[in-house]
Amino acid sequence: MSTKYLTYDFDTDVVSYPLGYNSTKLNLGNLITKKTGDTGNFFVSPPEPRFIRCYEIFSQTPYSYPYLIDTLGTLKYNDDTIWLFYAGALSQGTIPKRIFLSEYKKSTNEFSEVGSITVNYDTNASHMAYSILPSMEKHTGGTVTVSGGTVTGLGTNWLSDGVCAGNRIGFGSTNSSDITSWYQISSVSNNTGLTISKEFNTDGSTNNLLITGATQYVIEDFRLIYMNYVGGGGNRGISLVKGLRYELFKITSPTSIGFATTVDNIRACYRVLDVTGTTATFSPIGGVLQDKTSFTAQTLYTLSYPGSTTITLQNFNIRSPLTLTSGRSNSPFIFTTGSQNHGGTNTLGYIPMITDYLNNLYVTHSTRISRIPISAVTASSTSFIADAMVESPPGTSTTFPLSSQLLESHYLRNINRFYVTHNQGTIRNYITSYSVGGQFTLPVHINDQIQQGTYIIDKFDNLTTNFLSLPTTTTYCDGISFLVRVTNTNNNVIYSLPLEADKEFESISNSCVITPEIELFSATSYNRVYLELENKFNTDERFYYPREECDLYYRTSGITSDTGAWVLVPQTGRITGTSQSIQFKITFRTAGTLSIPNRVKSISMSYESNGVPNPITFYDPSIKNTVLSSKIFSWRQNSLFNTQIPNLNIDIYDSSNNLLLTDSISGSTSGTWEYSSDDGTTWNSWAYSANTVGNYIRYTASLLSAPGLIVKPILYI
Repeated sequence: MSTKYLTYDFDTDVVSYPLGYNSTKLNLGNLITKKTGDTGNFFVSPPEPRFIRCYEIFSQTPYSYPYLIDTLGTLKYNDDTIWLFYAGALSQGTIPKRIFLSEYKKSTNEFSEVGSITVNYDTNASHMAYSILPSMEKHTGGTVTVSGGTVTGLGTNWLSDGVCAGNRIGFGSTNSSDITSWYQISSVSNNTGLTISKEFNTDGSTNNLLITGATQYVIEDFRLIYMNYVGGGGNRGISLVKGLRYELFKITSPTSIGFATTVDNIRACYRVLDVTGTTATFSPIGGVLQDKTSFTAQTLYTLSYPGSTTITLQNFNIRSPLTLTSGRSNSPFIFTTGSQNHGGTNTLGYIPMITDYLNNLYVTHSTRISRIPISAVTASSTSFIADAMVESPPGTSTTFPLSSQLLESHYLRNINRFYVTHNQGTIRNYITSYSVGGQFTLPVHINDQIQQGTYIIDKFDNLTTNFLSLPTTTTYCDGISFLVRVTNTNNNVIYSLPLEADKEFESISNSCVITPEIELFSATSYNRVYLELENKFNTDERFYYPREECDLYYRTSGITSDTGAWVLVPQTGRITGTSQSIQFKITFRTAGTLSIPNRVKSISMSYESNGVPNPITFYDPSIKNTVLSSKIFSWRQNSLFNTQIPNLNIDIYDSSNNLLLTDSISGSTSGTWEYSSDDGTTWNSWAYSANTVGNYIRYTASLLSAPGLIVKPILYI
């Protein structure tokens, strides 16, 4: 009987969980990544919070910062890229509205600033931007031929489908990611004819452009929709900005988008009203865009505040062709509901209306969130609100105080929960299921007083959602939550957070790490299991943040089929079992006080064994480099590991299989590990990266007793 040790370093091939589950691979669930740390070893973790500061990108100073960011909008451009749009909802008088675009890459967990545009709106008086709703649809039907600037379609329907001049077109694929040369659509003549031109230096040239045959293409129909709530009826309305393309957003000299005239489907800002003429009778502050049913049919619901405690909803077909008078149109308007009292008080949340996966609408008021079934939104209805979730903290108000200042919420689609913020920054935010008469589920984030207006040390800045008692506005896209701290100083920062990856919701989100099945050689009983963690964020002891906790589970049955029940490892690390194999699962806290997930670098386990392990097949014993008299044992590498050499173990037995020594590379205490890349002439200090066929490794035992006996060294993982 002897004590054995194993270490798993996340050095196996990766598959996606749960659809790609494989008991021989490392299974990574939703939002979980495997990365290489500063020391070259692997770790697994959800993404850490990231941030972007607009004033620095655009060379503003905090004391002359005119673009208070408080309203957000997101668009999933492809599987890896999220476009984040933002603007200040505050009135800018006669100044055109400036709208910014940043890219967030899920694969790298990084922001990059793209640029901004300025949008002219009617007279530009009281021009605001609430509830930014980006829209990207793809025209791909039929095929094309191209000669110079003339594009001829076959089976296309461009004019009828409302293709906009100003959008961009690419040839050779229906997938935007495959396009290397874009062109501006200058005009649309009919259903089968349009003209293109070179708008930017990055565009392909139309001079002598010749594309023959039935060629695929893609047109990106890119639009922005937002609500203009303030000002009199002569200013209010929906801003519909058509004919956009990615390259228009510039760091310097932002592109100016003019106000429309009498021509539809060109690059311009259109003012959409609910009545004819110039004066709106609704006050749009929120909007929800439904999936399009065709290129000329897409429902937009808007939220209006006719009174301090009442709301109305409007229904628009925002893709309806526009009949225009001086850039204004009520052609998309279908109907409005009547006015209904909701029992709370209206608040100037910048995204006050959202939708869930069932397409219910939810409106945030100061003391509650109201649910509105789509089926109840009918003309003149005064009973469209079905029910409400009234503010009730966990443990009721005797545990956490009521704010009566609920500001916004966004819907976490993968876990069917809501993230709720407050206009009063001293109150903690919440993640909660929708529960009529119930309490909010989980308090998150804190009011941290560490100043974050300037950089102090590398990677210092991190989430402090209610910092300086400021309100927080929020939105969501494809598993990532985006939050902005509302202030006109350089603390006006946007954060990305993987809230859905929290261990509280792992059974719904599948945000977890599952290891391969790990063999235990002749195990008779388990002892303990340990996690190697990186518990601190920042290395400077004056400013470091503690990372959130994580949980470890194990199972010894149902591994191949992914059906076995998981057992939580207690804080002591002590586990029980006698199975000859084991599997581990890790879940993370991401919706805690700071939302900095932990990094797990390895899993180690000790157990009792009465057998001899199987030697690793990646090495052959080397007789020429083994020197028994010097207690040196050597092997030659015969095949490559997937990435780097894992942690190796050695057991040395006598001729009767009595264990004389056990050791491993990680934390070696009984000998020295080395490698050679020149056939054993020169021996180097151990390096996991020395993963090369033909290299030799050796172990020199320092504590091996009974020299002269016949010994048997076993090298294993």
